[in-house]
Amino acid sequence: LYSLQGHQLFKQSLQNELSMNSEQIVTLDRLPSNAVAIIQAVRGEGALQQRFFDMGFIPGAQLVKVCSAPLLDPLEVRIMDYAVSLRRQEARMVEVKIM
Repeated sequence: LYSLQGHQLFKQSLQNELSMNSEQIVTLDRLPSNAVAIIQAVRGEGALQQRFFDMGFIPGAQLVKVCSAPLLDPLEVRIMDYAVSLRRQEARMVEVKIM
């Protein structure tokens, strides 16, 4: 079950965690909204990894997490001047360094 209070607690704990180290490496699904980050690694194999690369998710590329849907899935990312929506499960495969 989704609860607004649970979402707010998750958001608050994530903000506290990220404020401790501004250059921390996290997965894309844990990146807060409006945060700028640099891609460090893309996990996955074969066609899935190639799909990420084709969309511009390559190590060294800069991105911004625009927002998450109200139920946290999907999330929107701006990369290379276009918007991409990803499932949270897919976003967990992308490791980023927060700027």
